[in-house]
Amino acid sequence: MTAPIKSAAAGALLVIVLLAGGAASAAALPDDANTTCPVMTKEKVDPDLYVDYKGQRVYVCCTKCKKRFSQNPEKYLALMKSPDDKITSTVKAVPSPVK
Repeated sequence: MTAPIKSAAAGALLVIVLLAGGAASAAALPDDANTTCPVMTKEKVDPDLYVDYKGQRVYVCCTKCKKRFSQNPEKYLALMKSPDDKITSTVKAVPSPVK
């Protein structure tokens, strides 16, 4: 069991430390990394959780998604967006049909 926070100042400091840690983690992603999880597509990725697949590093949001991606990577790669949409850069864009 954790000890309760005994003062407002200590609580505020804890919040600042947690927020700073999150910002530092997001900065750790390479420029060309996917920023949303290919399994849970609306979740931001954790820079410390990834799967290397066929020469590509694919970041995920949690250990459950890492396991799911590893079990069926082609399924989740197909769901990933193109590099032009700023969500991921692991899959090349497919041209739209001309009408």
